[in-house]
Amino acid sequence: LLERYVSLFQSYNKHTNLSAVRTEEGIWLKHIIDSLMLLRFEEVKGKLLDIGSGGGLPSIPLAIARKQLHVSMLDSVGKKVKACEHFIEQLELKNANVIHGRAERLAQDEAYADKFDIVVSRAAFDDIVSPLSNDRVVAVQRGDGVAGGISVDRVGSCGTECGISAGDYNRSGRSVDRLRAVV
Repeated sequence: LLERYVSLFQSYNKHTNLSAVRTEEGIWLKHIIDSLMLLRFEEVKGKLLDIGSGGGLPSIPLAIARKQLHVSMLDSVGKKVKACEHFIEQLELKNANVIHGRAERLAQDEAYADKFDIVVSRAAFDDIVSPLSNDRVVAVQRGDGVAGGISVDRVGSCGTECGISAGDYNRSGRSVDRLRAVV
């Protein structure tokens, strides 16, 4: 199923810009493997929200790898929402859905507050994320951010690994007790 997703992604990316990565090898290395690395470091179960999912990364690979995981993809860009809907339909993913909107608004909607067990993002990460998660937040950042990403848990003691302080992610008034590198 991952191979089918890569093929669909590559084909869709030819007419709708989802990623600058165009080759099959590049998609595997920079998107699929990167998305699935989360499974090595975090217990991923329950309900997951992917903020700024773009072409469905990391959410679609995670939904394929963990059938018991329910994945919601959030993006404000209509063409990316449409792409994710296409991928979900073509891959017949029963554990995935797409939300067209902005994280700032979703965070203020009581229907979504504390409804997700884990929130992930490769594209966006700030004080709007914390109100959506009742458990933990993971930022899988690109090359210009922390190498590999950061995991924010509400367990343990406060740390500053990778030069990130818990205060950087505590602007929403929710407590963040520990930051640790996941890759």
